Amino acid sequence: RVANVTGLILGFLFLLFCATFVQVVVFYGGGFTTGTPPVNEPEIWATQSAARLGLLALPCLLYIIFTGGNLASLNASSWHNFYRARLTRSYVSVGNAERGFQPTALAQTTPSAVDALTRVSDIVAHDDIPLAEYRPHVHGGPLHLVNVCVNQTVDDRTGEFNRARKGRNMTVSSAGCDLGSPARSIVVEYRDGAGPTLGQWIAISGAAAAPGMGSHTSKGMASLLTLCGVRLGYWLDVARTDGERLKDSTPLGKVLPKYAHLLDEMLATFPGSDDRHWYLSDGGHFENTGVYALLKREVDVIVVADCGADPDYAFDDLNNLVRLARIDFDAEIIFQQPDRKLAATANLDIAPFGTLAEIAASDSSSFLVMARVKYASGKIGHLLIVKPTMIGTLPLDLMSYKSGNPAFPQQTTADQFFDEAQWESY
Repeated sequence: RVANVTGLILGFLFLLFCATFVQVVVFYGGGFTTGTPPVNEPEIWATQSAARLGLLALPCLLYIIFTGGNLASLNASSWHNFYRARLTRSYVSVGNAERGFQPTALAQTTPSAVDALTRVSDIVAHDDIPLAEYRPHVHGGPLHLVNVCVNQTVDDRTGEFNRARKGRNMTVSSAGCDLGSPARSIVVEYRDGAGPTLGQWIAISGAAAAPGMGSHTSKGMASLLTLCGVRLGYWLDVARTDGERLKDSTPLGKVLPKYAHLLDEMLATFPGSDDRHWYLSDGGHFENTGVYALLKREVDVIVVADCGADPDYAFDDLNNLVRLARIDFDAEIIFQQPDRKLAATANLDIAPFGTLAEIAASDSSSFLVMARVKYASGKIGHLLIVKPTMIGTLPLDLMSYKSGNPAFPQQTTADQFFDEAQWESY
């Protein structure tokens, strides 16, 4: 609330500064000279003011006209590329053979093996690749699904203000792109047949600080982040949906999309998915576990790493998932109570399993939760939740780190500079 009010005040002061600047430049005539002013001096002053207004407005107008169609400059002027570069060189580049990251080098973490690797700060060709070429599943790995949020404060079905969600789920991979619930699935193609690279999608998926933040979007916060330059979101130019050509929903967007969508960021007014340009941000702004697209497909077994910062163990991300599953898919997620007597009879060790309340306890010995999913079709699925927590059998150095850092292992990603102890503890 403080940030929201601060943003509204800052936006007002910005407009006041602009108005004052124009007032001073255009209408300040230095005042009348001492003595009785000539009769025609007010007319001269008015003529000069009109000339000054023209000299101020004409260059601005020409600049807006000639650059207003360059929507890509909004992405280039944000923090997206900086964030993408950090993520690409730190993680995505591990798959680049030209860096020397061979399986033996990764397994043998000896000083000589590490020294032989290319510096992560150096730019090497093929560090980043097109998303269509990222196919680890072809070689026995996983099909990597990237979870992002399409911000929209206007519902694309009714055209009314979207009060709660202010966004939709979007899941992308080398196999394609999926948007929304079954009733509103949309086929997405990127304009000109191209789209963001793997590194760009990863950066979009982690764009937590942006004017558009899904259900957390507010006008004051959007104004604050835009004016302060804290913009990690990404404007995607979409080609069409379900075979229909998309156009900008506003006249200004058709003529000057750069400035139309910059105003969208500042005013937190994001068009629906029927618009040609979509504002993408962190997938957690809609659903943070990434399970949404799997529930849509009624997957049999789903393993969830519930790693959102949750120091109070309130399980907000799971609560949101349960709600969305019921509303969008008519699916019920029912958490199970471990039957320890039956397990003892069958000689099964189920100590890691517990209820949400047991995991939240300070003396917890459990970190796994099992749930049944009753899909709308009648099919039954199973959901296994892994929750980071402290249990008694962990090594001494983790216990020591926990004593000095009470939020561990639920620290937020606001800390972008892990030291060695923090990194190794996780």
